[in-house]
Amino acid sequence: MAEDRLQRELAELAGASRDLLIKRWRRLMKCEPPRYASIEFLRRAAAYAVQERALGGLSSSAKRQLTAIARGEKPTRATGQIRIKPGARLLRE
Repeated sequence: MAEDRLQRELAELAGASRDLLIKRWRRLMKCEPPRYASIEFLRRAAAYAVQERALGGLSSSAKRQLTAIARGEKPTRATGQIRIKPGARLLRE
């Protein structure tokens, strides 16, 4: 049921006019959109926000890594991440 609603909202965004996309941006983001944002940018940003609310957003570790990258820092290694050393041989089973 929730998936049907999500699909309907995304289909609505696909055919939405610029004015409707700007209204949707204001409602979802609670701010004004960038002045010269293209229709495609508005459409994609609104679709992401709709999906994020329906399916959940990024994990806290992903947010931390993205913030570190934005600051120009080297992101910390995620726990459980597989590291392959140079010279390792990979075998398919």
